[in-house]
Amino acid sequence: TGLALMYWTTGEERYREAALELVENIRNLVLGPDTLAERGFQLVRKSLAGVRARIGRKGLVYADVFGVLDGPGRASGNVLNTLLDGFLLTEDGEFLDLAGMLIRRCVAPTQDIASLDLENVELRWMYTVFLKALARYLEVKEMWGLKDGMFAYARAAFVHYACWMLENEAPYLDRPEILEFPNETWAAQELRKSDILALAGKQVRGELRDRLMERSAFFFATGVAQMQSFETRALTRPLALLMTNGADALELQGLWREGELPEGGDPEEIFSAARRTPTGSSVRANRKILRSRLTSISPGREWRWIRNRLGF
Repeated sequence: TGLALMYWTTGEERYREAALELVENIRNLVLGPDTLAERGFQLVRKSLAGVRARIGRKGLVYADVFGVLDGPGRASGNVLNTLLDGFLLTEDGEFLDLAGMLIRRCVAPTQDIASLDLENVELRWMYTVFLKALARYLEVKEMWGLKDGMFAYARAAFVHYACWMLENEAPYLDRPEILEFPNETWAAQELRKSDILALAGKQVRGELRDRLMERSAFFFATGVAQMQSFETRALTRPLALLMTNGADALELQGLWREGELPEGGDPEEIFSAARRTPTGSSVRANRKILRSRLTSISPGREWRWIRNRLGF
């Protein structure tokens, strides 16, 4: 994203080329291996890793961090952001198709959020990274006039998660005992929550909008106040978080207080639209993407991968 911003700021083609090289890596990551042998190997490795992560020496069950296609997390959020950069740099619709496939794998408008154990902060705080990227996806789709079935699905999922946050999220440092290192970085993370709630408030109207905006203001004020209590508040990591979070919340809260926010959707209508809007085009796009990947499989490539993996 930084390289893309450098390109848009300077017009230097080398920044665009560097950004697209990294975007292509992410594209290949989402598409997955182009050999059946590697697909099988990764499936076995992932299954074994899941068993190790969930069963401890005393038979205790542990949660594991979500992978790229497993749920809303840092990996999936950063991948979604990169796919959006790819679309904005190239206007190639395949990147939006891949983004839609990723979103449908990670979140849903009717998801049982409680089952995701998001209150297990050390392992699950990263879901907010995905939600911030999901808000950007909605913004990009709106900018390009693409309010299709996938937009309705993503919008409803975003509001669904924001409503869960409204009822369940609390400042991290209010419960320092759940944190391994209760430091200034956790205070700075509150501004991302503030952004998400304000961006969700933009999407809806009525009482829900007011509640989301009020809670957004609470997390912003709490994060800033808690930051001030740390002598380490000027370290690089909290400053990086402050530079990339909070601006959306401040802008949208100001518009809300002045009564200048565009009218949002009725919450019930947002969810019903996600249910009745056809998403067949998204499913067809996903099948097309996977089919193109599978048709590239060849016996020669399979053998080369096996030979390289076994080291002979």
